[in-house]
Amino acid sequence: DEVYHMLDWHPRGERPPRMVCFDEAYVGIPSSRALACSTDEEDDKAYACPSEVGDADVATPPIGGTAEPVVLSVSSFTKILAPGLRVGWIEAAPALIERLAKAGWLISGGCSATFAADAVLKHALRSWGADRALASLVAEFSFRSARLVAALEGAGLPPLVRPRGGYFVWVPLPSDARKVLDIAKARHGVNFMPGARCDVSDNPSSARSARLCFAWLPPEE
Repeated sequence: DEVYHMLDWHPRGERPPRMVCFDEAYVGIPSSRALACSTDEEDDKAYACPSEVGDADVATPPIGGTAEPVVLSVSSFTKILAPGLRVGWIEAAPALIERLAKAGWLISGGCSATFAADAVLKHALRSWGADRALASLVAEFSFRSARLVAALEGAGLPPLVRPRGGYFVWVPLPSDARKVLDIAKARHGVNFMPGARCDVSDNPSSARSARLCFAWLPPEE
């Protein structure tokens, strides 16, 4: 899920590249066949692959190895425009897109969210309303993340990394996150996601970490 790269407030030149930009089979195709790597002046170049557009806003990933397509980039307008919209897009090398396009339900039915796509999203994109909504979210989430980080640091719980995008912040804890969660619920009515639920590696440090969402609540909460 790469849509978080659009919810970004990294300093210039420090925005990390998307995972699809590490796929040699994707970044090596002509820009006319890859909309995300287009050089059209109206495209968001910071969301494109730097090897195609040469944008100084994005760090250039190392590309090497096989040219076999290996990455599917799946994104949703639900997270950058309107909750529940359930319309998104997929980017990948042509071979992967061609395989997806052969799905029976797509061949027989076409668009799976016709009303949301045609009646809502099309107009939001053409009017640049989606861009304005995204810019508003980026500004608001940047502010909320700063407020949450300040509160955490004031409580002696500095995050592992200061957020520069997305919805979440990762916070190391002094003890097992599940025990902290039980106390937080019982005493303060506070809930959070234990880090172990977000990590399949069974790293012990994840069990002593919390994933907090700064996008859900207003700054005062």
